[in-house]
Amino acid sequence: MSLLHVSTHSLIVGDHCVGQGSALLDITSGGNMSDYFRTTYKFMDLSPHVLIPMHGRVNMWPKHMLCGYLKNRRNRESTILKAIKGGGKTLFDIVAYTYADVDSNLWLPAASNVRLHVDHLAQQDKFPKVALVYLSSLIFACPILHTLFFMSYFAFLYVYAFVLCKL
Repeated sequence: MSLLHVSTHSLIVGDHCVGQGSALLDITSGGNMSDYFRTTYKFMDLSPHVLIPMHGRVNMWPKHMLCGYLKNRRNRESTILKAIKGGGKTLFDIVAYTYADVDSNLWLPAASNVRLHVDHLAQQDKFPKVALVYLSSLIFACPILHTLFFMSYFAFLYVYAFVLCKL
């Protein structure tokens, strides 16, 4: 959801744009990479003068920011395809390859984005034929495992934060 303030042509974009990095889309809450791309293009079509994110500072260069988000997502998809073509057969293989330059503590949340990118690439029929066998099991088997991973991850974070507060 976003709001356009017509008189100033300012676009309040909520969590679609964040101050640093890119937004985490949650597959368990209905996240969808195709929707994300469509929404980003719609924001660009509105040609706002200012973007107001939910987190971070007001952005005075909306087109630059939105193009950066699209470029980042396209680069991620390209890297995911390289991971699959290079023999990645599991979600972990793909995440480890795609986010090799990112702290491994962030891989679990990143797995949601990877799944959504995989779904998006599959919708566009961009996978090599050999990869489709592996990806069909990845796409259909992962939601339950993914939910369990996220539940255990957030339970760990909750306990960890609770223990830190007690120290």
